[in-house]
Amino acid sequence: MKQDSLNCLFLFFFLLFIPGPGYSAEQVSFQKGVKTGTVFDPQLSEISGIFSSWKTRDVLWVVNDSGNPAELYAISSGGKFLNAFSVEGADNIDWEDMSGFRHNGKGYLIIGDIGDNKARRDFCTLYAVSEPNAAPSLTEQSLPIQWQMHFKYADGPRDCEALAVDETRQRIYLLSKRDKYPVLYELPLSFDPEDTLYTATPVARIRTIPQPTPADLKEKYGKHRSRPTSMDISSNGRTLVILTYKHGYLYRRHPGQTWDQAVESPPELLPLPDTGELVQREALCIDREKNNIIVTTEQIPAPIYTFTPRVTP
Repeated sequence: MKQDSLNCLFLFFFLLFIPGPGYSAEQVSFQKGVKTGTVFDPQLSEISGIFSSWKTRDVLWVVNDSGNPAELYAISSGGKFLNAFSVEGADNIDWEDMSGFRHNGKGYLIIGDIGDNKARRDFCTLYAVSEPNAAPSLTEQSLPIQWQMHFKYADGPRDCEALAVDETRQRIYLLSKRDKYPVLYELPLSFDPEDTLYTATPVARIRTIPQPTPADLKEKYGKHRSRPTSMDISSNGRTLVILTYKHGYLYRRHPGQTWDQAVESPPELLPLPDTGELVQREALCIDREKNNIIVTTEQIPAPIYTFTPRVTP
């Protein structure tokens, strides 16, 4: 009887100190975010999407939100303005995020005209352009659209600010913004004729992003703090990072898993600094070469924060 009691006591303390499903130290695979640059150029006052260059080290591509020209901008990793490109034939109805993919050994950038605050749009559009030379130029240059995709959602119009491409699965993913539990949608990475209207199909409802806390709800706009504003998928298709107005959340897709299975598990927390600089957190990407996570905001000056991996995503 005495031995049974000792065994129970041992089991109690063993279970007590097993890491739970939250954010244990062992799970944290990225260093604390550090400020690595600042965007000062007034042309970039509403950065809503960011993507790291396929071609040039330490170059980032960014786009502005609605109400701005249909232009693509190159900046350095430190935030210095490098170049601007007018996207021929494109409309900036509500550009909210960007991503990219490689095809036949060539790098492309995708611009997501996907914002729909009042959920009224009949369709949204993705524009793909060949990644241009980011070298500084004295004049603005034009960039032709290589491919575009018009799409609607299977369950009706949705506001969306988060776009990512999984090259390993040849899929494009979109994440709704205004649902209590964001819905992950999927499109094929396809190159059919431009008059094709695609349908984005729901693949998962993400219930693992923490809801606003009581403290959040006391703040102005606090009820919106869990809404997704950007996302990216690593080149190897194993890591999905979702940005919200509060923090970032990182999901791992293990061999044999689909993304709808991966997002059922609690994510790793990517805590954003509460310095008052990252006010409107709207843009995130994973560096294609170094696997750093890069975050910036929709304001001027716009600080750039970088999270360095402890392990390869």
